[in-house]
Amino acid sequence: MKQSTYKKLFGIIITSMMLLPGCFWKSESTKANESMLYVVNVLSKDLYDDAHIKGSIHVDLDDLDTQAEQWNKDATVVVYCSNYQCTASSYAAKNLKKAGFKHVFAYEGGMAEWYHLSQHDANYQVEGPAVEDYLKGESEPLQEHEGTVDTITASALNQLMQKATVA
Repeated sequence: MKQSTYKKLFGIIITSMMLLPGCFWKSESTKANESMLYVVNVLSKDLYDDAHIKGSIHVDLDDLDTQAEQWNKDATVVVYCSNYQCTASSYAAKNLKKAGFKHVFAYEGGMAEWYHLSQHDANYQVEGPAVEDYLKGESEPLQEHEGTVDTITASALNQLMQKATVA
């Protein structure tokens, strides 16, 4: 092939890569959005201050829709409340999904399960004095909530938090 043919071919390849970047590589901002993680406690501020997953943020359930308007809808959002008997996390997850968030999960074991795990495994970190009674009780998954929202286990959330950029 002549050198001019190589130049044309190279030019076509470069132009294609510039026009269709998603087909060849992901931009740094796309990678950052995919690795962005919001771990959101939707309990009252008092309960959040008493005990919350280290790195999580507090947003009152009533303010979640307004607060979430500022978040990237491609980010992963995990909402949690107190335990399996609390329905706030699944309610919040449903609303975020309706608002257009693509990667939304309810951590239904909530703060009580995370607290129990933290007593035996240093990878489950809790911030706050953790004196509320609900933290001390055992809690089992409710069958009736299965399938209504995407859920995440404590183990999967812990792994996700170690890999992602927590907001």
